[in-house]
Amino acid sequence: MRSNEVDAIDCHFHLDRTGSRVLKKSHKLSPDDLLTQILEFRQVVSPLVPVRLLGMVANFCDPDSYPTLFPSDSRLKISIGLHPRKVREFSQKLLSDLVGILNNPATVGLGEIGLDWTEPRITRSTQIQVFKDLLRVSDTNRVLILHLRGETPADFSVFHTGLEIVSSICRKSQPIHLHCFSGDLSVVASWATSFPNCYYGFNASVAHFGPQQVAALRAISLDRILLETDAPYSPPVKGISKSVQIINTPAFVGDVAKLVSGVRGVSLDRLLQASVKNAKDLYKF
Repeated sequence: MRSNEVDAIDCHFHLDRTGSRVLKKSHKLSPDDLLTQILEFRQVVSPLVPVRLLGMVANFCDPDSYPTLFPSDSRLKISIGLHPRKVREFSQKLLSDLVGILNNPATVGLGEIGLDWTEPRITRSTQIQVFKDLLRVSDTNRVLILHLRGETPADFSVFHTGLEIVSSICRKSQPIHLHCFSGDLSVVASWATSFPNCYYGFNASVAHFGPQQVAALRAISLDRILLETDAPYSPPVKGISKSVQIINTPAFVGDVAKLVSGVRGVSLDRLLQASVKNAKDLYKF
């Protein structure tokens, strides 16, 4: 560990999508080899908060890139799901394939799955049905990772619809990770009451939070906050010019922590320490 590095865990990133952007081509590398390529990738802008990555959760939610090999690097765990934008690809064969991967010891989570109201309204009934079908293969031994996105940033109704569906199928003891959380105080209260093992993941999108979302982030107990890059999306730093785009990677999770700590009103060190402990508790690193 370098003297200026801080310990961190990235609880949500897309290994397959990040790898494709870093390599600028399709690939068939193992998860370990792909992670090495990503972490060794050098860009014109380096992380402002260098980290020692103690762990990462690689999310696979595109059927075309479901893993056939599993990581041996103890820092890398995987989750398997179906993004709500991909519900047209759902089938019993896909569900069988997903369950096969879910049953691998390297798989720690089901997700991301959920509801995305930015998709055409005509897809909502299909999204809900597929969401229910996927929830039925969940269990309390693995984290349920949820993507719940409203039609607009101020639309919190999707969280309440999602809660109603999850509550009808999952046990109260189900561990849950609300990925890229953007709800308000009422959302936090309702999920915490229904699912005491619910955690809230935050990434660089906190920089665009409105007052209701800021209030929610500040109200969430530190022992329920997770950090995520959602790489390759939402880089927490900017390129040196409009023509130079930054590819987000887990290496930038420290910069995510800096943004979140600023909005939350807590020191960077305290947030990092809490988020590492939370990730270890939830994902068993």
